[in-house]
Amino acid sequence: MNALSIYIWFLMIMNASAQVLFTANNTWNPNDWRIINDGVMGGISQAEVEKSRQGTLVFSGTVRLENNGGFASVRRSFEPQNITGHKTIKLRIKGDGTTYQFRLKSTQEQRYSYVHEFQTTGHWEDLELPLSDFQPRFRGQMLDRPNYTAKVLQEIAILIGNKRKESFRLEIQEIVLP
Repeated sequence: MNALSIYIWFLMIMNASAQVLFTANNTWNPNDWRIINDGVMGGISQAEVEKSRQGTLVFSGTVRLENNGGFASVRRSFEPQNITGHKTIKLRIKGDGTTYQFRLKSTQEQRYSYVHEFQTTGHWEDLELPLSDFQPRFRGQMLDRPNYTAKVLQEIAILIGNKRKESFRLEIQEIVLP
């Protein structure tokens, strides 16, 4: 096999089982994503989702602590996905040097989320988060439940809530289950 044949074979193997949850292009709709901020608890944090010229998702805003505030989030729900066999979730992102949470739910009705924190560098980077490391949390508290089982996925979310007032900007190019 020559190098080109190996590369094509590698792409076919990778794409055969990958599940793309989001990819930057001009066809995605910002209205498919829902902002949930601390206003549900009286806070005044603000956030928005925009599509960049390159088609990336830009999640930005300001977290404020007044009135019991302190978080901003964006989430997307979809039909339940069977993700059995997937071990990681891969993010292609450009952050602002701060910490975010990537959150998963097996069903929309589930009150708690499975959470994995990640630190951004301010540069484009590829993060691969092991699904078995996602821990169950509800309102910031760890739950006495097993970690994510990686069988069904119906909602993904990103949350910022670092217990300080801060402006933020996270750009997302891709979210994939490789």
